[in-house]
Amino acid sequence: MPVELLFLNHQEVASLLSIELVLDAVRQTFIGEAKQQLDLGPAAPMPVSEQGWLMAMPAALRDEQVAGVKWLGYFNRAAGDATPTSWANILVLNRIGDGLPFAFLDCTEITSMRTAGGHAVVAAQALARSDAKTLAVLGTGVQAAAGIRAFDASFNLEQITVYSRSPRSREKLVAELAKDLRASISAVDDPETLARSGDILLTCSAASQPVLREQWIAPGTTVVAVSAFHDLDPALAHAADRWFLGNRTSDVAHILEEPKFADQLDARDVRGTIGEVLAGRIAGRTSADERVLFTHMGMGALDVAVGYRLYQQALAQGRGQKLRLAD
Repeated sequence: MPVELLFLNHQEVASLLSIELVLDAVRQTFIGEAKQQLDLGPAAPMPVSEQGWLMAMPAALRDEQVAGVKWLGYFNRAAGDATPTSWANILVLNRIGDGLPFAFLDCTEITSMRTAGGHAVVAAQALARSDAKTLAVLGTGVQAAAGIRAFDASFNLEQITVYSRSPRSREKLVAELAKDLRASISAVDDPETLARSGDILLTCSAASQPVLREQWIAPGTTVVAVSAFHDLDPALAHAADRWFLGNRTSDVAHILEEPKFADQLDARDVRGTIGEVLAGRIAGRTSADERVLFTHMGMGALDVAVGYRLYQQALAQGRGQKLRLAD
């Protein structure tokens, strides 16, 4: 039997991706986790040089009968090198029944959209106040841009504010996005002003130390932290009225058991996962004045879910290139 894969390059993946596709894939994957239809393999960075590391993120979606592995790297670049720190991520998809691979695709755009623009939005839809009108974003990189676009499309926002330590970066992001958004967007000059300006607060910066303090977070705020506590005060995990994870397996390993956060986090403060909220197993927000926190460091299952839907679309549209591995 011939073994063929459908190959989708960077441009093809980007052209097939949509916010709606990503949000549906992410939402169903979280619900699958709550229904124990999700398996995650171990994922740990492997240092390969002083500049960076590589990592495999395997996952199986039993309800979809598809498995896959995302292969990614994170490398510090030399001054003047415009190559992104994380780029050329790839995804391989396999059938669960016989293990054979059937798709090979670029995962760079998937990663960019399904993080701040995917699982952050899905979490906020489940946890934010129904009258949320303002979004505050810590960060001005690729994740911030993807998140802003997706939040603007998914919520009836009136105002978006952004902050990063670089005035040039935040003004550049505002200028790039202003013409495409329904909401107004502007930059602020300090993190406290940012923290106090959003009904929803999205943290997606590259900061390695907390920028936002717990005491700045107002009652009723929904905090969606895709970088966990690398840029957010760990004290919020205990002080928040409700704290939810994206996945117990991956987030316990990469957040609660992260040495950097040692002795600052307590698993007893976790109310559950966003999948349990979406599946109706537990309550999310229970009052308008609660401070609700969601943290998730990502998992390969989200990439597999998005990639599988792109594969199905590509087949239906006759897109991509077939690669024959064996006769």
